[in-house]
This record gives sequence, structure tokens and C-alpha cells, in this order.
Amino acid sequence: MAVLMCANQPVFHLTSHQIINASLMPVLDAKYIESWLKSRSFIQTNRVAEGTVLLADYIDKRINRRRLSLSDCYWVKHDNDYVNNFDNITPYKNDFLSGSNWDYKREVPAAPDRVLGGSVPKEWANLYNQTGFWKYMPENQVYVEMLSLSLADKLGIPVCSAYTDVIKNSEQNSEGLIFKIAATVHSKKFMPDMSIDRAKIYICNMTNPFNMLMTSDTLLGEESLFPDKGHNPHEMVGIYKKIFDEKTAVDFVVRTLVFDLIICNYDRNNNKFNWGYFKDPVTGAVRPAPLYDFNVARTVPPRLITAKKIINGIIENDLYKETAILYLEKWQPIINEFGVPFWEETCDYVLNKLTG
Repeated sequence: MAVLMCANQPVFHLTSHQIINASLMPVLDAKYIESWLKSRSFIQTNRVAEGTVLLADYIDKRINRRRLSLSDCYWVKHDNDYVNNFDNITPYKNDFLSGSNWDYKREVPAAPDRVLGGSVPKEWANLYNQTGFWKYMPENQVYVEMLSLSLADKLGIPVCSAYTDVIKNSEQNSEGLIFKIAATVHSKKFMPDMSIDRAKIYICNMTNPFNMLMTSDTLLGEESLFPDKGHNPHEMVGIYKKIFDEKTAVDFVVRTLVFDLIICNYDRNNNKFNWGYFKDPVTGAVRPAPLYDFNVARTVPPRLITAKKIINGIIENDLYKETAILYLEKWQPIINEFGVPFWEETCDYVLNKLTG
């Protein structure tokens, strides 16, 4: 017998397939819960504990795992699992890095798998008194992700916090002084005299035991339903209207797509994990999540065919168009001041297309 838990609340009986708490269900349709549970080890934000929960009587370890995460509070409790309190096992509150959390007698680690999936290497860590993960990628991708996060912050768009190490080059310090810099103060204007150290960026965890990050696959079920929807405003608004009112859904989707247009970030089209929302682990209440994952944004001309698809989708709906124009007119002076010429040009281009 196994029960899907959310922190200390039972949610779904995995053996009898009965819903116990509908407001905390991780998927809208219960028939997709098994596929959601299996995918947790491959979702970029959920792979932290694929190897967790092994039963005391050593039943097949590949099946019987708690599947803990550093993105939400869900876990699987088996009938012979001695743990009765989520606080005793959650990687939010237990050391998952040093190995000191491992109980060799009963083989119950808090979260032994530090590696995440995705197109670039990632691993969970605990730095600056906050859980998060390192992304290892080419220096230009670190640079553009920091710039994107910085611009979003200045535009008032909620985004995750991030840090990287940079080397300050100067005559007084010929070897370069390495120091930590936050994305919120990252700027094109002062970066020419800096170089990024070791080509990695630390992405701070947006979640905590009271705030879960859910991805859009929980609203869809089958992966085959998603391809090519990520840059279709009508499709994405329809998906988010399953949990939000129309105004909230339109504002979130259009703002996201317009910002992606400006920074030429076209990674959301086929990636359902880059569209998220927050869920309260006690009440089940939902709200839009901050934006994340900008390492494939560009500061040079991109493929315009994708941009045209997004723009055309916005133009077709008066509400989408009005929302986009309001954001662009508000953002334009800030973008011009920010100092990335190509992003200034893309902002002007999109605004002219929508108002012309």
C-alpha cells in the first residue's frame, strides 16, 4: 500500500487510486498521476531525490521510493515506512550534501541525488544560506542569463535570484579578484572590465516548505499535448485558465511572451517545464510563478520566424494586444537605459508591429 503525501497531508491512495484531498492533487486529472510520479526523476527541478526512500524490508528499490524534491512537498509513503513526519525527511530541512543524513542501518537518505536533468549540467547545493543549484554552461550563456535576470528585475518581473563569480581585471590586480555578484546588479555597462569565473551560475531555489513550484505538465497530462504550444498565446492562456481567472492567465502569459520576445528567449516553445506556477502545500491555492531559465536568450539577431509566430498570436486577440502594448510602453525607457542595443531594437520592433 502506498499513499501520495503533500508534507504531512495524504493526497492520493496510489494502491486503490482514490483521491483523498482534491485541492492538493498535483495533476488535474487523476489518470495521469502515475506518469507524473514516474517523471519526477527526470523533470529538471525534481530529480534531486530519485534515489530516496528505500523500504526497511528491501523491496524493489526502483519502485519503492519516496521521490522527494527540492521543488515541492510531495512524497510517497509506503505502509511499512517508519517515517511519520515530513520534517524528518525533507531535503529542505535535512542535510542532503555531506552524506551525514544517511541512515546505513535502514538505508533512508534525505535526498542523495544531487544531479538534475536538462541540456546543461546542474547539481543541487546549499550556498548563501539558501538551497539552489549550479548550472555549468558556456560563459556567454552565464552572461546572457545574468543580463536577462537583471533586466527582468528592473522591469518589475518576478524572477529567481542568481549569483555568479566574476573576476575584476585592473592594473592593481593583474591576476583578477574573484567575487560574487548578484544578477540584480549585473549590467552590460560595467561588464567589459570583468570576466566570468569558471562558467557557472548559482540559481537560488524559488521554493520552500510553504511554497511549491509546479510545472505546466501538471495541467496537461500527456507530453504529446504540449509541442509547439509554448509560443502560442491562445494555447497557453487556455492552459492557465484551468487554474487562474482569465485576467490573471492573460497577464501572466502575455507578459512572459513579450519579455521572451525582447531578450530573444525561444526556449519555452516545446519545454513544458519552463512554464510554472506556485501552489500552497496546505491550502492548494495557486498563483503565477517567477520566470526562470534564460541561458539560451540572445543579444544578437535570432531566428525571426519564432518571433513572428508569437507576435501574430498576440495581434489576433485584442486583449492580448492591449496587454502587450501596455507592458512594452512601460518597459521601453527602462530597456533603452539598460544598455543592450539589440534588446532596444527588438523592443522597438515588437512595439511597432503591435501598434502599426
